[in-house]
This record gives sequence, C-alpha cells and structure tokens, in this order.
Amino acid sequence: MEKKEYPKTSTKLLEWKNSSKSKKEHNGWPISVEYNNKDIKKLWGEECECDTLYSFLGIYAIGIWAYNHTDYPKLFEIKENTINVKKSPYKKQDWRNLWSKKYCYKIQKGKHKIKVGELNKDIKPFVNVYFSVGNVIPIWPGGNTNKGNIYSCSMDIPEIYFKKYRSWFDILKNKYPNAYLEKLDISNERFNSLKIFLNSVDTPDKYKKFLEYIVDVIKYREKSINNKTV
Repeated sequence: MEKKEYPKTSTKLLEWKNSSKSKKEHNGWPISVEYNNKDIKKLWGEECECDTLYSFLGIYAIGIWAYNHTDYPKLFEIKENTINVKKSPYKKQDWRNLWSKKYCYKIQKGKHKIKVGELNKDIKPFVNVYFSVGNVIPIWPGGNTNKGNIYSCSMDIPEIYFKKYRSWFDILKNKYPNAYLEKLDISNERFNSLKIFLNSVDTPDKYKKFLEYIVDVIKYREKSINNKTV
C-alpha cells in the first residue's frame, strides 16, 4: 500500500479534515482513509463500497462534550441526533452543531472557553491508528453517506448505526467474513440510541475507556486483515 505522511495530532487531523484535495496532496497527506487503503478491494472485491469505520469528527465532538459539559452545562444541548453547542462568538444564531469540522478546528486556537488540551492528549492513540486498514469497512451502497448523515441519529458511531440496521449489518458480516466486523459490540445496550450512548461516555474517564475499545477494534482488524493478505 502507498506510503503517506499522516497527520500526527488532533489539530493536524482537523486541519486535514478541512483541507482541499490539492492541499492534502501538497502536504503528502492521504486523500481519505478509504483511498489510503484502496488495496483492500483486492481482498473484498472491486465492486465493494468502503467507508471509514470510526470517523474522527464524531468521536472528537463527543470528546469535547465529555470533557467540558460538567464545567459549562449551559453551553451544550443534546438532541436526538446530535450535540449542539452555544455559538457564543457568533451573531447569526444561538446554537450550532458541535459535530462541525470548521468549529472543531477553530477552537484549537484557544479563543473559546472550551478547552481541548487534555482531550487532544488522550485521543492520541486513536489518531495514531486512524488511517489504518483496520479503520476501513465494507458497506452497502449509499451506507457511507447515510452513516455520516446528521439525521442518522448516530453521530457516525458505527455501533449505533449498525444496531439500527441490524439485519443489513448481519448480511454485511456474512458477505465479508474477512472484514472481521464481529469485533463491533453492537449488542451492547449502550448503543441503543445516541442519548443512551452519551450517558456511558459522559466523563473523561468513561470516554477514555471508549477510546481504548475503539483502538482495540482497529488494531484487531488491522492484524487480522494483514494476516489474510500476506
């Protein structure tokens, strides 16, 4: 697989998320997680649609909330499909979607009361494996767009999304046994809805446990896939 220079920090990864294709190419960055691992189609088939398993943006936005909502409870509101944040530095509207690549990148500059220093340190193990082949999955046509849509009510957390479409997920798992999707703990009741899930990661310690689970899933899948392709 083609070697690339990967963003190594949360701030750089958010810069990558906000960059054009030409800027990514200029910096030697991957165009996408899927394209970085395009050779996986030799294992799954050229007709296979691929998607990022754990989107950085959704995971990071939830981290912002987990690390800040206790100190600033009036700054956030939880909706059925997302977390909103008070848009205090802006005038056009009171609230905005926290799950915004521009917003998440903007607060890296430290001009907002929201603090991300501790989060950026704790999420580093996830950043380190983000572009791994273990973070790529096969998916049904259109699923990659639907999974990352705000109206999917999952903030791109795959366990929540796949639990909602369990029958389709089972078909996917059976069709691609060498994608090792069984590692996803979608039977866990905490993935029944976004609100229930947020209750399970509502402190930094709980959130870090979830990060450990994510990294474990990615590493397990990477090792299993690489063993299959050797």
